[in-house]
Amino acid sequence: MVRCSDHSLYTGWTNNLKKRIEKHNSGNGAKYTRNKLPVQLVYYEKFSTKIEAMRREYRIKKLSKVEKEELIKMKERICEMNLIESFQVNHLKLKPGLYVSRKDQIGSETVTTFDIRMTTPNEEPVMGTDGIHAIEHLGATFLRNDDDVKKKTVYFGPMGCRTGFYLIMAGDLESKDIVDKVKEMFEIILNFNEEIPGANAKECGNFSDMNLKMAKYYSQKYYDQVIGKIKKSQMVYP
Repeated sequence: MVRCSDHSLYTGWTNNLKKRIEKHNSGNGAKYTRNKLPVQLVYYEKFSTKIEAMRREYRIKKLSKVEKEELIKMKERICEMNLIESFQVNHLKLKPGLYVSRKDQIGSETVTTFDIRMTTPNEEPVMGTDGIHAIEHLGATFLRNDDDVKKKTVYFGPMGCRTGFYLIMAGDLESKDIVDKVKEMFEIILNFNEEIPGANAKECGNFSDMNLKMAKYYSQKYYDQVIGKIKKSQMVYP
């Protein structure tokens, strides 16, 4: 969408955004914009095919002026947002390890988020959902029942990119403070041969997507490469 000199909005599609804006402002663009120059780009979306772009153009054209302005405001808010800490880590250099992802202050208390990175991002295949799901159930059950950390454990769950897990704990902590407990957690997973806790329709929203064998495979790999004998370099982000 472009905003015209009379503050009206014009919606179109193109395969070259920069050239299309230049064409509008040269007076050779759409008939609607020729007497309303200059135009300013205020909103755009990207699509992989022309058909998708044209369908979205049609839907936006059906919106009222107020609805279009809301769409523009939403885009502006997103563009103004700062990158969160995890997106500022150089994933091209990141290797499996146990890292402090971030620390947050909640009132007078500090909460530490750990990055349990199990595979090399963008190089190794990501972990399958069934293996991740089994690790999540077993790991969370262990942490919530362990006398040393059950009162400190806030959350344990997988990353959206499926290359590892986040562990959130109460306290101003460093990786070295939890190495032994994370090691113990993976040892529990590696030696577990019973029914996975919560692996039923009553207690889990996707109970059939669990695979203990794959959970052990991913855990063994992480144990051998990282947590079994962790190096200092595996506890500091690159």
